[in-house]
Order: sequence, then structure tokens, then C-alpha cells
Amino acid sequence: MRFAWDFLVLLQIIIFTFMIPYQASFLDTGVGILLFVLDTCMDTIFIMDIFAHLTKFAVMKDGLLLLEPSEFKRVYLNSDFCGDVLTSIPASTIGYIFKIQDRKYGVLRLLQFLRLRHFGKYLSTFVENVNTKTKFTISTAQLRLMQIFFIVLFLCHWFACVFHLLGHVPNGDTWLIMDESTGVEKGGRYLRSFYWSLYTGEYKSRRDLSNFVIFSSLVSNCWYPCDFI
Repeated sequence: MRFAWDFLVLLQIIIFTFMIPYQASFLDTGVGILLFVLDTCMDTIFIMDIFAHLTKFAVMKDGLLLLEPSEFKRVYLNSDFCGDVLTSIPASTIGYIFKIQDRKYGVLRLLQFLRLRHFGKYLSTFVENVNTKTKFTISTAQLRLMQIFFIVLFLCHWFACVFHLLGHVPNGDTWLIMDESTGVEKGGRYLRSFYWSLYTGEYKSRRDLSNFVIFSSLVSNCWYPCDFI
């Protein structure tokens, strides 16, 4: 039960990591009922996760397994409880009720993005459970490679979203205008932004992208861990 739940929460964190920056950058239409239901379901799971940590899930503390609800509840209240409550505020419901549309809906949910701080813990727990409860074995080196892969993938996605958002700066000849991409569908614009983010260390544009020199240098320095994969 704990293994399945931790895996579900890990998937939720990964989905949040991709969905929220995408909504803050690419969502240029109203929030449909399907998107609202999906976001609400994920918000509900995180609220249930708080309840489970307060009442069901034993924890390790100083090498000891705490099985009594009063003990692991106290540990959780003194550690992750406040942050988890803050990031479990149902921003999707608030945005839908107050009819917050397009990118502002994604920006409203950025606070929930802080759930990412648990990613390393849940990934390590998942690997540990796989090693102890299945016939598969994931070594420490393989775990490190997984962590590097996810870090690079996350950064690539985030920088792509930021790069696309910079293309919507008002009163300026942005890269979307120079690239003649303003009328392109969201999927095409995302692929263009993702391509820039992934290969920006080697990308040499003939257009005037001087505003992105420092930003591009920062992004390019993040991709060196790819050499280890």
C-alpha cells in the first residue's frame, strides 16, 4: 500500500513539474472543465497525502522506525507539514471559481510547484522499494544517473517555458515575432522553445538575440551532466 501510494505521489510531482510551468507560459485559452477536473484530482491527492502522513505512514527517525501515530505525527508536524499545507492550497479550484484564465491560471499554481522539493526523497524511496520488494535491482550509480537525467529534463523544460514566455514581452520585437512563430500552434512553439533550450550551448543564431546572451550561457552550463548519461 505504501509503495503504491509513494509511486503515485512521485508521478504527481513529475506531472506538476511539467504541467505548471507549461500552463504559466503556454496556456492562452480559457480553463476547460477537463483541465479543471484533472488539476482538482491532483490537488486532492496531495491533500490526502498530508492526511496519510499524519495518521498512517510510519517514518524513520535517527535510525528508529516510529510506528506509533502520535510519534510519526509529531515528526511530520515538525518537518514537512507546513510546507505541504502551503503547496496543497487548491489553486486550481480558486482559479476556476474566480474565472482566472490563460497564463494567469498557471502563475496562480506556481506555489504548488514547490512540491518538487520532495522529488529526491520519493525517487530514492521508490528505488529502495524496487530493490526490496521486486526481483529488480537498481544500483546507486543507476540512481544517480536517473537523478541527473530528471534534472536535465526538468531544466530543459523550465528554460523552454521561460524562453517562450519572454517571447510575449509587450512592445518589443521578441523572438516569436522574428521567428515568425506567433501564429504557430502551441505544440510547434513548445518544440521550438524546447529545441532552443536543449541545444542552446551550440546554437548560434544569426538574428539579434543579445538580450538572451547571459540567459543562454546559464542554460548551456546546465547541460554538461548529459555527458555522464
